[in-house]
Amino acid sequence: MEAAAIDRISAINDKIAELINNETVGHALYIPPGATLQHAEQFAGTPRFQRHLYNTERIADFIAYAKQTAADLGEDFAPTAYVRPDGSAAMAVFDHGHDESPQWGHHRAELNLRAAPAWTAADAMTKGLRTQLQVIDWLEDWPEHITAHAQDGAEIERRRAITALRRVKLEAKASVINEEGDLASNRTALESIEARGETEALPAYFVLHSPLYVGTNPLEIVIRLGVRENDGKPGIALRIVGRERLQEDTSAWVEQTLRDQLGTALAGVYVGELSIGKP
Repeated sequence: MEAAAIDRISAINDKIAELINNETVGHALYIPPGATLQHAEQFAGTPRFQRHLYNTERIADFIAYAKQTAADLGEDFAPTAYVRPDGSAAMAVFDHGHDESPQWGHHRAELNLRAAPAWTAADAMTKGLRTQLQVIDWLEDWPEHITAHAQDGAEIERRRAITALRRVKLEAKASVINEEGDLASNRTALESIEARGETEALPAYFVLHSPLYVGTNPLEIVIRLGVRENDGKPGIALRIVGRERLQEDTSAWVEQTLRDQLGTALAGVYVGELSIGKP
């Protein structure tokens, strides 16, 4: 290659370097065509920064790890915690940094709570219509978690509630029409079944005594009982009342528990999810 060409290429590289240094924000490199970059850190004796991700289903272990790690790292690494709005998870970021000294956010602890078994079973029961036997089996499988109640709120003895469910007769027709044609006395299948149920103390609703997630706050979850029809076949429909409120209560409990248990070890607690962008 002629000397003039080499000088010209060198001048171009110098100009590019000048533009990068003076006209860009942040860090950039000019890489000649065909060149590749390699991470030199993998050949070093120690990493440049922590890349630890701790994951647990237990809130007590999450708190213990966050507290101990914060103490080991010092006040400059006080974690910031983020609680998922439905209360099912939380994340603590230790190398959060700030505007004057930003950090990578690669050292984190994650809490992914496991759904409580009684809540999981109840939630599954609300998906679609159920037979009388399915509802009875559900009540018998979770006797310590479920109570049955009349419309006025009075608790119904479990044996009576199960007997009522066993004896109630679900009509096969969509509606029952009075022969006289009196529209005022026409009764839908739902009304007919409910009337039959009242004589046998058919529950108006159940209360599930369970947290949403293992280790969180116990709740009284109201599950309404009704009868619906699908393709001409009636069945029992269970509906959870105030699902969003239950999630909000759980999220607030997790947030307050982190505040109470971690105290000054935390830089802050927020409800929401943090996304850590890539450069």
